[in-house]
Amino acid sequence: MVKTTEKSPKLTEDATDISLFVTTSDEELKRWDKSRMVSVLVEEANAPRDLAEQIATEVEELVTGSGLRNITTVLIRELVNAKLMEHGHSEYILGHARFGLPATDVEKLLYQAAKENANVIYSPESVHKYFGDAVAKQYTLEYLIPAKYKKPWIARAHLRGDIHIHDLDYFITRPYCAAHDLRYLAKYGLVMDGTGKKTATAKPAKQAEVLLLHAAKWLGVNQAYYSGAQAYSIFNPIVAPYLTGKTEQQIKQLAQMFVFEMAQMSVARGAQVVFSDLNLDFGVPNMIADVPAIGPGGKTAGVYGDYVEESQKFVYALLDVYEAGDSRGVPFLFPKPLFKVRKEHIGNPEFDDFMLRCAEVSSSKGNPYYINQTTYEEESIAMCCRLRHKVSEDDYDDIREGRMRSNAIQNVTINLPRLAYKARGNDDRLFEELDKVMEIAKDVHLIKRDVTQKLMEADAAPLLSMNLDGQPYLRLNKVRHLIGLLGMNELVQCHYGQEMHESEEALRFGWRVARHMDKRCKEFTEECGYPFALEQTPAESTAFRMAKLDWKEYNGLAQQYIKGDLESGSVYYTNSTHLNTGVEMPLATRIKDEGVFHPVIEAGAITHAWLGEASPDPEALKTFTIKMMKNTMNQQITYTRDLTYCKSCGKLQGGILDKCKYCGASQTGEWSKVAC
Repeated sequence: MVKTTEKSPKLTEDATDISLFVTTSDEELKRWDKSRMVSVLVEEANAPRDLAEQIATEVEELVTGSGLRNITTVLIRELVNAKLMEHGHSEYILGHARFGLPATDVEKLLYQAAKENANVIYSPESVHKYFGDAVAKQYTLEYLIPAKYKKPWIARAHLRGDIHIHDLDYFITRPYCAAHDLRYLAKYGLVMDGTGKKTATAKPAKQAEVLLLHAAKWLGVNQAYYSGAQAYSIFNPIVAPYLTGKTEQQIKQLAQMFVFEMAQMSVARGAQVVFSDLNLDFGVPNMIADVPAIGPGGKTAGVYGDYVEESQKFVYALLDVYEAGDSRGVPFLFPKPLFKVRKEHIGNPEFDDFMLRCAEVSSSKGNPYYINQTTYEEESIAMCCRLRHKVSEDDYDDIREGRMRSNAIQNVTINLPRLAYKARGNDDRLFEELDKVMEIAKDVHLIKRDVTQKLMEADAAPLLSMNLDGQPYLRLNKVRHLIGLLGMNELVQCHYGQEMHESEEALRFGWRVARHMDKRCKEFTEECGYPFALEQTPAESTAFRMAKLDWKEYNGLAQQYIKGDLESGSVYYTNSTHLNTGVEMPLATRIKDEGVFHPVIEAGAITHAWLGEASPDPEALKTFTIKMMKNTMNQQITYTRDLTYCKSCGKLQGGILDKCKYCGASQTGEWSKVAC
C-alpha cells in the first residue's frame, strides 16, 4: 500500500496531470490506496471524514472482489456516488461529480452536424468544440451554480426554460461581447501582454496594410476571449491618417484585403469565421474631429478632422467590396458593416450620394445595417446585430484618449410567454412573475462577474487583464449586464387576447411590459453599482428551445400561441419585441410600430426589413431609410434579401429556390448542389 505521507506521484495533482492521465492501469491497481478516495470526499465534497472512510472501505471491497484487472476513475466515482446515495447522503454528490459524455452522445456529435449555431461549420474543430461545450455546460449547471454558489433555483430556471443563459458553454471562461478601439493597436502595436514568449509582438504600424492586418489579427485572437460578437468603433476615421497620398485603387485594395482576411479567418470557436462588425461613418464625426489623430508609427498626426477625404474614400472602397462579394459573388457575412446615419449629415448632398451607394449595396447584397443617430443624437457603439453601447458623459474621456472600448459580460433572456401562461390574465400576477424571473437573471450576472474576476486574478485570461493605458483591457467597472426578452408578441396575445399588430391597445400593453423591465434594469444598476440594460435578444435557437419547452410544460395552452409548424415540431416564439413575422403589413408600419419599443431597450434593438426576392430601386430605398431614421424611434434597420447560390453553375440569384434558374439543378437529383 502507498501511504499518503510518502512522496509518491499523484496523477491528478495539477491541471497538466488531469489533461494527461485518463485511466488507472493494471500497474496502478497494485498501488491502490483507499485514502485517496477519503481525501477526495473530504476535500472536494466536504463530506465528514468518518463517512468518507466508511464509503472508501465499502468501495474498496467492491473493487478488490470484482476481479477487474484495471479500473477507470470514472467507475470509481460512480461507485462512490452510488454508496453515498445508498447511505442517504446525496448532498455530497454534487461536489464529487464528474462531467462527461456517454459513448452514444460522443458518436452523435462525431457523425451528425449540430444545428445550434448557424455560423459554426461542421468540422473536426466544431466536433471537438461540442465535446468541450458539453462538459462546460454540465459543470456550470450541475455544480458551479447549484453547489459552489448555492443557488440551485437558477440552474433549474434555465433547464426548465424560465430563462436562457446565453453561451453557457463559455460561462466559466469568457465574457460576452466586445467593441475595440483601433487606436489601442495604432498606439501600442500588436502586443499580447501576458501570453508568453511564444506569441510574437509588433510595434505600432507604419503602413496602412500593417495596421489593417493588426486589426484583423486582434479580432481573431480575441475570439478566444469573448463568447459573442466583436466590433471596431469609429473604424474608417481611425484608419484614415494612414491613407494619405494613396490612390483610390490602392485604398480599394486595402479594403478588399481587410474584408477578405476577416471573412476567411476560420479561427474562431468551432472553426467559424470571426463574428465581427465595423462601425462606419461618412467622413469624420464631429465628436472626434478635433481629437489628436494617431498616424504611422503611433505618432500624432494632426487631428482626425484633417482626414475627412481619406475617411470617405475608405468607406466607399468598403462599399465596393461588399457589393462585389467574394469570387463567386456571394455576400460577405462578416465583418458586418454598420453605417451611422447622423443628424449632422442629413440634408448634405454629398451624404445623400453616400446613402444612395449604401442603398445600392442593400438592394443587391443586403449587407448594410443602418444605425440611427438622427432620432438618437447621442453617440452609440454597435456590437453584433443589436447590441449597442450608449455613450454617457463618463465615456467622452475615453473617446478623446483612445480607450473607446466596451463590453457586455453576459446575456440572460426571459421567456415572456411563460409568464402569461402562469398569470392567467391577472395583471398583478404577471408583473410579480416578471419581477421574480428578472431577479434570477440579475443573480446570474452576479455569479458571472465573480467568475470573470477570478479568471482575471488567476491570469487565466491574460489579454483581459493586460494594462497598457493605465486600465485593464476588460474594465469590470464598465461592463454591461444584458437582460434579453423573447416572445413579447405571444405574451400579449395570451394575456391581452390580441397580437401586437392587431390593435394599438395590444401594442401599448407590450410596451408597458418592456417599460417595466427597463425600470427594473435601472433599479438593478442603482442597487449593484454597474450597468444593467435591456436588449433585444438575437435568439433564434432560444426562440425554438423555449417554445419546445413550453409546448411540453403547458400542453394545450402554449400550442395556441406558439408559431411555426406544430406537426413537424419546427416551432418558435417571435423574437424579442418583433411583430409577428408571418403577417403581411406595410413595411413602414412594421418599422414604426416595432420602433415604439426601442427607446426602452437601451442595450440594443433592430428592425429587420425582409425584401424577399425583391431588389428594390436604390433611390427609393435611400429615401425610405432616411425617412425612417428621421421619423421613427428605431435604433437600427437592416434590409435582408433572400439569395440562393447554385454550387452547380456558380450563379447567385434572388429568392430561396428549389430549382436553379440558370442550370436547372433541382430537388430531384442535383438538389445537393443548390445551397442558400
